[in-house]
Amino acid sequence: MCLGIPARICALRVDNPKLAQVEWWPAAGLSMESALAAHDKDHATMVEINLSTVLDDATPPHSLIGCWVITHLGFAIRVVDEQEAALIGSLLAQLAEARQAPATVKSTSVQSALEADPQTSLASGGCHA
Repeated sequence: MCLGIPARICALRVDNPKLAQVEWWPAAGLSMESALAAHDKDHATMVEINLSTVLDDATPPHSLIGCWVITHLGFAIRVVDEQEAALIGSLLAQLAEARQAPATVKSTSVQSALEADPQTSLASGGCHA
């Protein structure tokens, strides 16, 4: 199973503005082991990702600073708003909790959250500073 992790774009590399430093959504419960692109154990949730998949002529790199993106394998795959990032981060945290719970008491909170909001969007939200 592949997961897209929400992250906020914090800064761009000066030598290559298509590479950004991001901070993952804290509620996602990510560890250093899951931070494939991380280089600094003191900042385990800070990683560098490639923005080229979400950039075009109308979206220069600097316009994405402060925006939320969904990341996968070191790439930003979609720009989202903070509300969607929070929802996805919360669902990932619930999945992590459910995975650690005994099989007989696993929560259905992820399914309940999706049923409560069937319009949960996977569509791109706009975020241009």
